[in-house]
Amino acid sequence: MNRDEALALLELTGTPTEDEVQNAYRVQAKRYHPDCHGDVAEHFKKVLTDRFIALGEARDLLCPERSGGGWAWFDLLI
Repeated sequence: MNRDEALALLELTGTPTEDEVQNAYRVQAKRYHPDCHGDVAEHFKKVLTDRFIALGEARDLLCPERSGGGWAWFDLLI
């Protein structure tokens, strides 16, 4: 995935700030989270899961300092 694809996936344009990227991610993540659509067919749930994972990758690409799953602080302890 490149930067343009990440922006399109998060429905952003130009050069968004970190907060804009995070807010767009939250909106899209709520829309495509597989657990929010419990009564759909298995095939559709797979599509939702793939989209949800891609949203996380897009956010990590646009805001690399936020990636790491919350474990980035651990490096400071070592």
